[in-house]
Amino acid sequence: MKRFNVAVVRKKSLVVALALALTMAVTSGVFWLAGASPLEAYGALYKGSLGSRFGFEETLLLTGVLILVALAAAVPARAQLWNIGGEGQMFIGALVSVLVGLGLQAPAPVVVISALVCGTLAGAMWGAIAGALKSLLSANEVLTTLMLNFVAILLVDLAITRVFADSGVPSASPYLPEGVALPELWPGSGVNLTILVAVLAAVAAHILLMWTSLGLRIRAVGLGLDAARNAGLPVARLQALSLALGGAFAGLAGSVIVIGIQGLLVRGFSPGFGFVGIAIAMLARAKPAWVVPSAVLFAALTVGGSYLEPIVGLSASAAILVQAVLVISLLAFWVFPPGRIGGK
Repeated sequence: MKRFNVAVVRKKSLVVALALALTMAVTSGVFWLAGASPLEAYGALYKGSLGSRFGFEETLLLTGVLILVALAAAVPARAQLWNIGGEGQMFIGALVSVLVGLGLQAPAPVVVISALVCGTLAGAMWGAIAGALKSLLSANEVLTTLMLNFVAILLVDLAITRVFADSGVPSASPYLPEGVALPELWPGSGVNLTILVAVLAAVAAHILLMWTSLGLRIRAVGLGLDAARNAGLPVARLQALSLALGGAFAGLAGSVIVIGIQGLLVRGFSPGFGFVGIAIAMLARAKPAWVVPSAVLFAALTVGGSYLEPIVGLSASAAILVQAVLVISLLAFWVFPPGRIGGK
């Protein structure tokens, strides 16, 4: 177990504080140039996300999805891999989940659990395809995972236009049977178990990477490929497994969207969650424990962005600017720590 290091904590806290200050300065300047009050803009972001019950509930639901897609990028990153395929893995998980939800004749709780498990396994399989290509042919995982996104999205489109052509719902599958849904955290809350599933997944990922021999080997590969090979570790196999694990988290994200949020499979249901997950994983430095607060921040900015236009006249895309500047600022201060700037 790592010893608590006050100096390291102070250094990391300073980096975060400086990044937040730089982000506030840059985005406030942009808001001012756009003719909006920075204070009103940030107030609108807060009111739209955490300052109202509806916004808080929407933020929690979105946070659950973003945690899972961020884990899909974070776990392979610990093995020196870029999983750009979270979007496709999520689509495959959603497709398989809705097929199970509509086709399995069983009590509703059994259908829900089966759909979640099958969606997770489908995402893992989709990630394993890229893993196998990496292991057997040394194919670049950036290209393979990216291309598999388009295949998965087209498969969902094919299912909606052919398999679910008579669904009665435009550009979507039929609605899942009554009761086939994740229950609410508490009656009347408007928030279901999506957030709890996601947090438990983050805990599981943290335990896997930090407290198991498999996680130690994955991290060893990430720290140095040549050193891992010299130590006798099966580098190719571990990298392939990490991509499959990442795919499992993305597949689970697709499952909770279908089972926990939408209640059906909608064509093009994701506005790019898989790619947002990569940014969250970078912000969290690929550490599952830090993925959760990073996902909360991104979800709050995304949900709160819808209040920017009616309150201060700014486009909702201004919230994306805040996300981008924050990620770039943190990366910059990690590469050039405050203590080294101006040093030898």
